Amino acid sequence: MAENFFNAWIVEMKRPKHRLYCTWHVDRTWKKNLVKIKSKDKQCETCKLLRTLLHEQDPKAFEIIFEEAINQLSANDDTVDFANYFVNNYGTCVESWAYCN
Repeated sequence: MAENFFNAWIVEMKRPKHRLYCTWHVDRTWKKNLVKIKSKDKQCETCKLLRTLLHEQDPKAFEIIFEEAINQLSANDDTVDFANYFVNNYGTCVESWAYCN
């Protein structure tokens, strides 16, 4: 849900217990930001990694994969900008987009 629609919603209704992001929008936003990675091969690798994260349903497995993904992306000069984007925009709201929640 776009931020302005959400803000209007909470003015008229009460704040929802859970705010869930649309998977299609999350995926589209991730793909748009993959351009932060110059290498097409690494873009493809990262996209697959993100899809694995998104679809993981076991919370413990998700935690492990999430931490490994952040470490892997942050450790590589080619993917560090994307890692920063991902952590800042999606790292603090996992409960809104991950299937494990």
